[in-house]
Amino acid sequence: MATLGLVVLVTAVRYQAEAAPGPPLPQVLLPLRNLSGDSASDDLARGLGDALARRLSVVPGLTLRHTWRGDWPQAAADSLPLLATAFTATRALEGQLFRDGDSLRVRVEEVDLTTGERVEVATAALGPLGVDDAASRLAAGVVGHLLRRPLPEDPRPARGPVAPEAYRLTLAGWSRLMGPEDQSEARDLFLRATQADPSYARAWSGLSSAWSAAAVNGRVPWAEGAARAEAAARRALALDSLEGTAWANLGLLATLSQRSLAAGAPYFERALQAEPGNPEIHMVRGTLLRYARTWDEARDAERTARALDPLSAFYAEREAHTALCRGRAAEALPLYQAQVELNPRLRSGLSAWPARWHGSGRWDEAIAELRTLARSMGDTATATSCPAPAARTVTGPSAPRGEALLQRRLRAAERGWVAHYLIEVAQVGAGHIEEGMAGLEAEVAAGSRMVYKLPCNPEIDEVRDTPRFQRLLERAAWPAARFAPATASR
Repeated sequence: MATLGLVVLVTAVRYQAEAAPGPPLPQVLLPLRNLSGDSASDDLARGLGDALARRLSVVPGLTLRHTWRGDWPQAAADSLPLLATAFTATRALEGQLFRDGDSLRVRVEEVDLTTGERVEVATAALGPLGVDDAASRLAAGVVGHLLRRPLPEDPRPARGPVAPEAYRLTLAGWSRLMGPEDQSEARDLFLRATQADPSYARAWSGLSSAWSAAAVNGRVPWAEGAARAEAAARRALALDSLEGTAWANLGLLATLSQRSLAAGAPYFERALQAEPGNPEIHMVRGTLLRYARTWDEARDAERTARALDPLSAFYAEREAHTALCRGRAAEALPLYQAQVELNPRLRSGLSAWPARWHGSGRWDEAIAELRTLARSMGDTATATSCPAPAARTVTGPSAPRGEALLQRRLRAAERGWVAHYLIEVAQVGAGHIEEGMAGLEAEVAAGSRMVYKLPCNPEIDEVRDTPRFQRLLERAAWPAARFAPATASR
């Protein structure tokens, strides 16, 4: 009993401490200064500042005002007391464009308008992808710095006491759900957490996420997974209407059920208003944007999730996946490297990554870097199993590897339910192209929700550039739409 009492006391103290208000957030975004020494970069600095402001202006939890005034005298722009008075503000963000050797970099600092103290919160190189990419990295870094929670798996204090066993099981469930393990184990952990404490809303949100993931990934029939996910999400919201994860799951289900980003928008608006620092909300939103092939917006959302939880290998993998979907292997490789460094248990998958570099023109480079990475981690089996550069002459997965994947999925289908889509893409990867393509065409005609994964499946690399597959992609595309501001009415 003494041990249990100590756990309860520690949990109660933790929630009281997290409920205390943190430091004040910045209220103003100052103009981005050009410190490069080249006046020709003035317009570049202004463009970067505007691109950053556009991204930060829509982040719930931040109420930044953009102060750009090109006609301000320099003395006014440099006067912190004047800025504090003019904007009734105590803290601000300011960006700076500066030269770093032969290249340009941008940093954003948080400025105390009373003391003048500065703290760097984000930095990015102005690389070959230009202003948009740099602004995306900066915005994600700013959001991560300002809104990051000490424990991302538990982003907000519970409304009441929580049974210690339910709390433990819920944290374990999030660990399984975001890791390489079988996600069915996460469902079991969340279910046990709800049984240990039926009033714990976060456990119900986790159960909703686990069922949503199973439905989206084809591990259970869509109707079953969606119904269970919605029921768990609504139970969570009945207990705590500010459970952002539950709102996000309802947004995912509405989007996929109606094949419309607009259908899920009100739910995501509620989710982000409730928990803007919850990385899972940004990740789920990024997944849907990827399905809709709005690549830049998907990348922004996934970068924000990773900035809010920088030690999660799962979020690094999500951003890498989007980079590969849009054919940017150069962006994906360092993210996969970061993923393995964060979670060494993933190193066994290193040898499978080269299959994802189809069409990049970087096959040899990818092989060489993967071998180097494997050696640095002491993974001699992977280092020797990767073919030497220039040894591969085919694109996409090799037939033996594709056949092994197909057989694994067929055996899984014998033991339980597996989506036809997963078997069909494996058939294509194994060289049974006519059979697999015919099945995928039937999936598209039937309106299967999983066909929106087609641009991002490495198994279909052998047919990716064929006219038949391109026609299939066109038929599977979502209607053009964006997340538009809306008021949730449900």
